[in-house]
Order: sequence, then C-alpha cells, then structure tokens
Amino acid sequence: MKNMKEVECNITTELSWLKAYASNLSKAFNTPFNLKDNKVIFPDSVGSGEIGFYAFEDNFGLIRTKLYLKESFIFIRNAVLSNDYSLIHYNVSARKIRLQKPSGIEVDYGNDWNASIHYLSAAHAGGFLFTKELGMGIITLVMHRTWIQRNLSKYFVSEGELSTKFLDNESVDGYLHIDLESMKIVKNILALNDDTNWYAFLMEGYAYKLLSIFIRRMMKKEFAKEKLSYKDVIRVIDLKEQLEQKIGSPWPKIEIVAESCHMSRSKFLKVFKSVFGKNYYDLYQELRMQKAAELLISGFSISETAKSVGIVNPSHFAKEFKGFFYIDPSSYK
Repeated sequence: MKNMKEVECNITTELSWLKAYASNLSKAFNTPFNLKDNKVIFPDSVGSGEIGFYAFEDNFGLIRTKLYLKESFIFIRNAVLSNDYSLIHYNVSARKIRLQKPSGIEVDYGNDWNASIHYLSAAHAGGFLFTKELGMGIITLVMHRTWIQRNLSKYFVSEGELSTKFLDNESVDGYLHIDLESMKIVKNILALNDDTNWYAFLMEGYAYKLLSIFIRRMMKKEFAKEKLSYKDVIRVIDLKEQLEQKIGSPWPKIEIVAESCHMSRSKFLKVFKSVFGKNYYDLYQELRMQKAAELLISGFSISETAKSVGIVNPSHFAKEFKGFFYIDPSSYK
C-alpha cells in the first residue's frame, strides 16, 4: 500500500465531520470534492458516486456510501478517545473490503454472509482500503452515547455487549454475519433516489428498522447462517432493482431472468420467493400498482398513469387497480 493516498476523518453525528472529510479528500486528490445536500460528490477524475450523511434526530444518523473508484485510497477513521460514538457498518460491496487495524492485523469483511456487519465504538481506529474498479455499497449507523442511553439502554439485557461495555465507556469491536432481512434493507437504502416520494421518510424508517434488527440479534444471539447462497441473493436483489426501473414495460420471462442470474428456472423461483416473500409475477403486479398509486397522488390522470405502468386500456387498469387496493383509481386521487 505504499504511495497510496490516505484520507482521515472523525465520524460523528454532526454534519461538520462530512465537511472536514470533503476538505481532506480535496487535499489528497488535489481536486475539488463538492458538498451538496449533505453529500460529498466524487469528481469524474476520481470515480463516480457519493458519500451522504443523514441526521434523523439529535445524535443519531446514517451514512450512505455508493462509489465506483478509478483510483484506490485508504479511508482512515481516527480513534476518538472519549469513545462517545457507536458505529454499525453494513457492507454489501461487490467484493470484500480490507480493514487494517492499528495493531497491523488485516481483516476482510463483506461479500459473504460472514462478518458483513462490523460494529464498534469510536475508541477503535481503523483503515479501510477503498479499491478501484470496485462497486462499493456501505451503510453505517452512527449513534452518540447520550442517544443510546436515552433510547436504547432499556432494551439491552444486562449481559448484552453494548450495555456492559459501550454504555460503561469501554471499547466495543465485533462482527456479525448479515441476515437476509438486513441485506434487503441495506440494498433498498442504496437504491433510493433523492427524487423518490417520501425519500426522507423512507430513509429514516429503514435506519430504525436496521437498528431494531441489530438489537434483536444482539439480545438473542441469533448467529445461524443463512441457507441461501449469498451471491444468489445479491443477484436477485440487483435484478429486482433493475426491473423496477422498467415498470412501464412487461418484465422478461422467468427463463430469461433466471439465466441472467446464473440459475435454473426452479432455483430462481425458490430464491426469489425466499428473498421477497412472493413470486416473480405477483411482485411485478405489486410494484406496478404501488407506482400507479404514487402517480395518481402526484396528479397524473388515470389514462396517463395506466400508460406509465404499461397498461394501455384505462378500463383494464381501473379493474386491476381496484382488485389490488379495493378502491377505484378515481376515488384514490
């Protein structure tokens, strides 16, 4: 890792840390990294994507990292001696991320069910190798001790790791395998667009849901491995995200999408239903009707809405909509 750029930061629940990080990136790469709408935008010369920070209430927030880099660098998170912050990293990047600890020990995490969740307190420093030509997707929950004491301490059993160590100002550093439910939430957060209706509301809801799952697992010690293949799950989740962008067109036949996911038809159907809880065409119909509802609320006419979700005949659309929501689209508006 000689001659590789290093960029330092101290992560907190205040936006000031992101401003400082943008400044440090600009100095390291000798090019401006702009901060817009609480997001550091990466310039084309370095790569594409963003690192965004979203504060939901005092001392609780979420960091969303979506990057594709042209040049590798080391992200150094400095230790905070006061140990006031707790972080939970969820890594669903295309490949594992190398974490180098101050002791010199290197740990790979992500890209598998195992050790894709890294939880720690701010007293632990670390260097993350952000690799070029790697699609990176990381969600980080950040909490100050006062927020945890106010909101979470009563939910942790007395022997829980966070209550006996972090809340008593001791250091915490551990890993969990990622569960299917958390993976789906993380992928949904990464796929959210700023122009999505109820964007802020959805982001906050996902953050609290992730945290509630983490708490439940820490209390019950649910460490059983998922039976599904990690790569198969990632493939069907990515497929669903791609198909959502084409909601106005008929979805491809099952045989075609199964092949694109490197699975047989029967295996694809099994994995798809295990991940989403419904079959391929039922999900297509659900997403179409949800999109239709959004368009109607936004002021689209019934005819315009029908065409936007791939239904030419407005009467047929009205029948489909009522069959799904039990209300006529004219009344829904």
